[in-house]
Order: sequence, then C-alpha cells, then structure tokens
Amino acid sequence: YKSIADLKKWFYPRKDYRYIFNKNPFLILGEKGVGKTALYSVLSHKDYATSLALYCDIEPNELDRTEWVVGLDDNPKYPSRINFQNLNNLSVEHSMNYWLLLLIRYLPEKYLVHSEADFVQKARINPIPELKDLATDNNIAESLESELVEIDKKLQKDEQNVTYIFDYLDRLLPEESGIRGKLVSGLISLFYGFNKRLNNIKAKIFLRKDIFEREAQSITDKVKIENFAATIDWDYDTLLNLLWKRLCGCQPILLKSLFREYSIKEDPNLGFIPTLLKDNHFELLKTLLGSYMGGNNKAFPYNWIQNHIKDTRDKIHPRTLIWLFSKSAEKQRQENKKENKDLIDRVIRSRNMEEALTEV
Repeated sequence: YKSIADLKKWFYPRKDYRYIFNKNPFLILGEKGVGKTALYSVLSHKDYATSLALYCDIEPNELDRTEWVVGLDDNPKYPSRINFQNLNNLSVEHSMNYWLLLLIRYLPEKYLVHSEADFVQKARINPIPELKDLATDNNIAESLESELVEIDKKLQKDEQNVTYIFDYLDRLLPEESGIRGKLVSGLISLFYGFNKRLNNIKAKIFLRKDIFEREAQSITDKVKIENFAATIDWDYDTLLNLLWKRLCGCQPILLKSLFREYSIKEDPNLGFIPTLLKDNHFELLKTLLGSYMGGNNKAFPYNWIQNHIKDTRDKIHPRTLIWLFSKSAEKQRQENKKENKDLIDRVIRSRNMEEALTEV
C-alpha cells in the first residue's frame, strides 16, 4: 500500500497484530499471499501504524519512542536483484557484514555516534556495488558493529527505539546458487546475535515460511530462533471479514444494501472494520451467490468456498479469496452486459464462481 488512504481502504486491522509492536519477535513468517507485505506497509506509514497499535491496546508512549527504519525495499534506493546476484561468492559470515553495511547506510543520521568516521562514511556514501568488497573486510565490519553498540547505548539513554523492517526478500534475493539461503541466514543470524547485545535496536523481517524452512540452512540454533518468530495465519471467518472490508471500500452503494442489517464500525483512522460471525457470513454469501452452489452437491456457498480454496495444508490465504471474488464478479459483469440486465435474486451466479475457481 502506497499511502495511508490505501491502508484505510484495503488493510484489515486485527487485534492479534500486536506482536509487530512487541520487541521480541524479529521474524514474521507466512505463506505466499498471506499478507506479509501488507503488514510491512503498515510499519512503513507511522501514523497508520500508531492507529493500529492503539487498536491493539499498545501504550501510545511506546509508539512515540519508536522509529521504523526500512532496511530493504523494492525501490532504487536499495540494492537490486542484480546487486544481490553479484554476492554469490560471499560466505554467510560476509553476508552478515553486508547487512551490517545496510543497517548503517539507511539509519537516519541523527542516530549516528561517529557520523564522520571513515568506516561510517564508506557504508553510507560508497556506491551500492562497492559494498560487496567492503563486506569482505572484517575490520570495517567490526567497526560497524561497535558503532551500533554505541548507538544502542545512546538510544537507551534517550529512551528511544529503532526497529528495522525488511521485506521483498523472496523477490530481490535470487534463489540460484544458494544466494538467497546464505543472505537470509546471514540476516537472521545477525539479529539473533543482536538480541542480547542490543536492547533498543530491533528488527521485523518479513519472510516466506518455506524459504525459512527450506533455504535458511546456515543458521546456528535454528530451533531457538523460532522462539523469536511470529506466523501470520488466517481463519476463514476473519478472511471473510477482510472481503467485506474490501467491498465496503470500493462499493458504497452495495454497502448500504448488502450490509444494512449489520453494524459495521468505521474507524476514522483505520477505515471499516467488519467483525461479523459465521451466521452473518452464511447469510451474506447466500445473498451474494444464492442459497446453493450449482452442480450435484447443492452445497451452501459458505461451505463450498471454504472447501474449494484450501491449499494442501488446509490453509486459505487472503490473495486466493480476493482473486476468487474478483474473477467471479468480472465474469458476472460480462454476462450482465451480454444479456443487458442484472440478476434480481443474487449478485453473482454460482456457475461464474465455479468457472473462476479453475483460473484461481
């Protein structure tokens, strides 16, 4: 999400997201399409993050003392996929040095202790392609780590916190030659080591769960690191509430007719926050799709959708559900245009959803 307006319109606030404001979990895991980047976007917009924290019953003073610093993003300010491809010869230890360089490079200058030091200037000013060679210099890495220790002491004295946030690791770090595995292992190992050494410098690393399990093999005490991880999961009813939020955000007319029987709260800072229960979802889906889905089973829409979009681990992801309804609606729109009339008894014919399911 590029703006707070986008977050208010599309992002679904959950009370259990309070863990992103907790210092201890530094690794945020989730399957592809589960909403890691959406949660990362929240931390990229401090005003919205503050509103979400208050919604999660986090003390506002804690938020005022925290600054989130982007450690990796998919924009020209940060290393590109090509830059990372050229790190194929770095060891895991040197990849930790590379991340150290990025930590110093993107930290706001007001936090630096030795801002004029040569090793700090090299990390901040040298062109990104030159960071590879700097990462193999263990002397500069040792100096950078010492700088972070001094910064942490200053932060403690000032009662301030810095939290680095990392996303797009799956997109920017190339899988070939084990590059992604080494770099992810290095980043996780770095902050695991910092966990006891640094009190006020923390991280939130958003990472696909399968990459952590399959590729991040060069990590000492990997089992212990899971104690510092949180996993993004969804239950079916919460996912449907996300869907209703999307409808509230893009279809004001539909909102008045479809949701007239339900009280859906609109927070001035977070947007609509539907909190409907199973029976409500059951009736809403019946209004949208009719009493039964087509075919021989005559299944209720609530059950049919749940059973048909689970993955092999019995998980349902936001992206899948949104795609299903988006494609179904598009098919219905084309049908309505062809027949020059809208449906009377439902919004989408079940057959259009069944056809959309094949594509999804």
